[in-house]
Amino acid sequence: AKEGIKSTPRIDFKGEAIVYRDPYPEDGSLPIHCIGIDLERDSDVYRINGSIEKDKGRFLQLEDTGIIMGSKLAKNLGADVGFPLLIRTRTKDGMIQTIDTEVVGIFKTPNPPLNASALFMTIEMADAYLEMEGDVTSVSMLFSESLHPVDESERLLTSLKQNLGDT
Repeated sequence: AKEGIKSTPRIDFKGEAIVYRDPYPEDGSLPIHCIGIDLERDSDVYRINGSIEKDKGRFLQLEDTGIIMGSKLAKNLGADVGFPLLIRTRTKDGMIQTIDTEVVGIFKTPNPPLNASALFMTIEMADAYLEMEGDVTSVSMLFSESLHPVDESERLLTSLKQNLGDT
């Protein structure tokens, strides 16, 4: 990576969190925003790894099969650490997929929409369940203050077009 630019890949997808009475207060479901993150690089750009609430579990670990969810989402579902969670979504090719997982942590950020509807999992877990075959939906970049973001973005876009073709 060029000096002054940090980046991280992510897999963003929509889904439905499905819960059943016991351990949850009642059966139900809510729409959710799922984000697969690269545990080695995400903290270079985002601060989600420092947002686990006190006494509310832990952050994701390599080869984790669990998820962390926003505090408001957890409250709305009646979820707690250790609770099972069923996620219904679609693979890259549109096939219906069900992810059977467990809540390992609950986070609270300064971003209310993230707290209300988001959950995070490892990018490897998202890749496997969505059959992404290594593809990602986004690459987020953080520019150091010494770089001009617009100029750098244009330079990177030109470089990508040259390397990938103008698609």
